Amino acid sequence: MARPELALALARPVARGARRLVYRDPRNERRAVKITVSGKGGQREMQSLKRVDFSDETRRLWQDHRALMKRLGLPWPRHLAACYGLDATDAGTGLVVEFIGAADGSPAPSLAAHLRRHGLDAACRRALKDLRRFLLQRGVVLGEAKLDHILMRPDSDGSLVAVVVDGVDIPATARRISLRRKRRVARIWRDLLAAVAEVARVRRREVG
Repeated sequence: MARPELALALARPVARGARRLVYRDPRNERRAVKITVSGKGGQREMQSLKRVDFSDETRRLWQDHRALMKRLGLPWPRHLAACYGLDATDAGTGLVVEFIGAADGSPAPSLAAHLRRHGLDAACRRALKDLRRFLLQRGVVLGEAKLDHILMRPDSDGSLVAVVVDGVDIPATARRISLRRKRRVARIWRDLLAAVAEVARVRRREVG
């Protein structure tokens, strides 16, 4: 007997992206479900989830993550959100992922949101430095320098952990990272820091 579809179409998403909606998984508070709601062209289909199903793209995301798991191995790095597989929902095929939460159980803020609220504080600087070290050591390339693709999760000691939740390129190998790939990591990281600096400047002007 087939498993019933997970009811999400009428639920309120906890996060929205240009091409995906993210819902809490009602079966497991530590997980969430991503639904792709637009194609590669970026046209949004938020109001017609039942009529438009971008399942192929969701399956591709899962295949990419499986390849990433194979190359990075275990234990899974804390700087990347984990994925657990696909599930049928009434809004299309869903990708079950790790829920990156704040201390109160709400979704952890994005890097952009943290900067707008706190600026580039010491905790944020340390978290970004730690993330950069991980990306270079493992040859993981950010697909784009987007601040909303990184969430700032509070750790048990009060520090912050920068967790990439979207837009990760698959490394060629887990052990041997080419100089060309390291340069690509560094180039996109420079673009990311430029975006960080711009949001931080706006924050400083606002607080005077």
